[in-house]
Amino acid sequence: GAFLLLADRPHTEPLCLHTMRTYASRCEAYTSLSARGRHLRKERAFGRPLGCYHALVSDSPFLPEHFHRQDERDDRDFYSVPRLVTHIDDDAIAAIGRLYAEVLPPDGTILDLMSSWKSHLPDELPRQRVVGLGLNETELRENGQLDAWVAHDVNRDPRLPFDDEAFDAVVMAVSVQYLTRPIDVFREVRRVLRTGGPFVVSYSNRLFPEKAVAIWYSSTDEERARLITAYFHYAGGWEAPTAQDRSPRPGLASDPLFAVWAHKAPGEAAG
Repeated sequence: GAFLLLADRPHTEPLCLHTMRTYASRCEAYTSLSARGRHLRKERAFGRPLGCYHALVSDSPFLPEHFHRQDERDDRDFYSVPRLVTHIDDDAIAAIGRLYAEVLPPDGTILDLMSSWKSHLPDELPRQRVVGLGLNETELRENGQLDAWVAHDVNRDPRLPFDDEAFDAVVMAVSVQYLTRPIDVFREVRRVLRTGGPFVVSYSNRLFPEKAVAIWYSSTDEERARLITAYFHYAGGWEAPTAQDRSPRPGLASDPLFAVWAHKAPGEAAG
């Protein structure tokens, strides 16, 4: 289509151990610099090689240091003060809405994971029910698109407080960078999704650096797409993901917008 695929290799191939060792060395440097109050410079150029891949790798290569953060205090304390602001600009928000209109099933029940006071669902998308899960009750209460909400910390407890196959779609907007247990969360998303339902993960270059995990902070935009693809792969039970650059005005004065999504595969999840 008109959108740039973020990878020139099949998205079904996971990150290999060599690549993860490269990430680990970056994360070690990240942790060292963070301890001294400094920040790594983040490359955002596309087209740089990520590393090698191996389709036979099945065990997750992620290490604890990949998910270290500058600020390891309880997330509930960090997010206790409501932030009734948008973290990406209006053009990027509109791009999320267009993506949802294309990918989400109509008349469905939707889970907005790591939600806040805006869900960015397009008005033209008919839906039965929208449930939000986030950390700040004030932000969730202010979200006019939610029919129900629950305050829950997925980093403390990845188990989602919903029944199996409760939703037709799950979305997570500009929040994946904060997951400290992403494989567990992606498995839980699969559990609460109905077969064939999409899980749409969008991200930009905006973040709270003190709460972003090291592997994310140390990666380029394209590497982040491959990282999310790896989350899907090692969680198991997902069809081949799609990754796209959905930036509304590439190269111009607007926030970039990228997305990776996959549909729940039939049958039991692997692993």
